Amino acid sequence: MANGIRLFGRSFKYHRPRGLFGSGSEEPNAIVQLGEGASTIPNLKATQVELFDGLSARTVVGWPSLEIDLYAINNRIGRLLP
Repeated sequence: MANGIRLFGRSFKYHRPRGLFGSGSEEPNAIVQLGEGASTIPNLKATQVELFDGLSARTVVGWPSLEIDLYAINNRIGRLLP
C-alpha cells in the first residue's frame, strides 16, 4: 500500500505470497510480530496494532525475510507432500 509494498505475509503451509484482502480489522493475511530479541509479541493482526514512532514489526511467516522465503519451496513440491 504505502511505498509500493504489496506483500504482507505468506501462507502457513505452502508459503504463497499474500497481500491485503480487506481494510477492516478482520484482515486474515497481515499477521505481524512486534518487538525485537526475547521480548516479542507474535501473531498480532496488523490492522489492530496502534502505530507509534520506533515501532518494530516483522512478519511471522517467512525466513530469512518476507521477500526471500526459502520455505517457499513447499509451493513447488506441495503435490508430493501429504
